Amino acid sequence: DRVLAFGDDSWRDYEIRTTVTVHGYTAAVPGPPTYGVTHVALAAHWPGYDADRHRPHRKWYPLGAACEFQLRESLQECRWRILPGPTGAAEDTTQARRIELGRAYAVAIQVETARPGVTAYRAKLWPAGDPEPAAWDLELIKDPETVERGSALIVAHNTDVTIGDVRATPLPP
Repeated sequence: DRVLAFGDDSWRDYEIRTTVTVHGYTAAVPGPPTYGVTHVALAAHWPGYDADRHRPHRKWYPLGAACEFQLRESLQECRWRILPGPTGAAEDTTQARRIELGRAYAVAIQVETARPGVTAYRAKLWPAGDPEPAAWDLELIKDPETVERGSALIVAHNTDVTIGDVRATPLPP
C-alpha cells in the first residue's frame, strides 16, 4: 500500500485529476496481502486516520468514499467500485474495462454536495491523450453523508503504478 494525502479537513466540493500508469500488480486473493482487492484509488473527504490499536494507526475510515479502479486477474475485466466505508459499495458491473500495462490513463473523481447531508461521488478513467468522455463511469449518492469534508487520497493497493501531475480544483458553489 502507498498513500498520498493532500488537502485538509476544510475541503468540501472538489475534483481531482491525474494520470496513472500501471506497470504491474499482485492478483487479488482472499486474505493477506491483497485482502481480495488490487486497485488504484482516489478517495475524498478523508479526515485522517481514525484511532485504532495499531501504531501507526491504520483505520482509513470513516471517510466520504474511495473511488477504486480495481485490477482483475484478467486485465480485460477491470472496473470501478465506489466504497463509502468499510461495508457496502457501488460497483460498475456493466462495463468491464481493458487496461494495458505501461499505458497512461487519465483519471478524474468529483465530490459534490447534492443537498445538506447528501453527497455525490463520481469517477471516470480513459486513455490519456484520448478525448475525455462526457459521462462519468460510476456515481454513488451517499445519503445520509457522515463525513462532509476532508482531504483527498491517492492509493495504490498491491499495484506498481506511476502517478502523474495531480490537479485539485474546487467546484463552484
